Amino acid sequence: MQTTAYLKCEVGRQKTDKMKIRSHFNYKSDSTHAKESNHSPSQTVPGQSYTIAELLQKFTNGMAVPIGKEPLYETDPDLDDPNPAYRPDLDLTHIQEMQEEKTEINAREEEILSKRAQKAKRADQKAALKKELESEAEEVEKEGSKKDSAI
Repeated sequence: MQTTAYLKCEVGRQKTDKMKIRSHFNYKSDSTHAKESNHSPSQTVPGQSYTIAELLQKFTNGMAVPIGKEPLYETDPDLDDPNPAYRPDLDLTHIQEMQEEKTEINAREEEILSKRAQKAKRADQKAALKKELESEAEEVEKEGSKKDSAI
């Protein structure tokens, strides 16, 4: 990070403005910058850390090394309604958008299912009408054959 400061220098009898650039080569520490300090007591517990040699020895012997966080697995995840507690990248607007998309998808599915039901109903009606026409045609043929045999 470079900061600039203007210095007025006199070269001979002329006054000129020169720019001084501060970098890591010419930086001088001053107490005007805010510095962070920690005065609270340490929370480390002596003897709770493992050396690299101890970790490798436990690993090679097949012993469980108690490091890291214990994972929390959800037994039955509901993928249709994601829980925002398990997805920290979701905020309320994302959840609302997902719910709106879900309702749109459900509406489209209902529409498709109703169209399929209507097609099936029409096909059943056509089949019923076809059977009715065939039975009427058979009755007409029987009546016609009865009249021919009576003549």
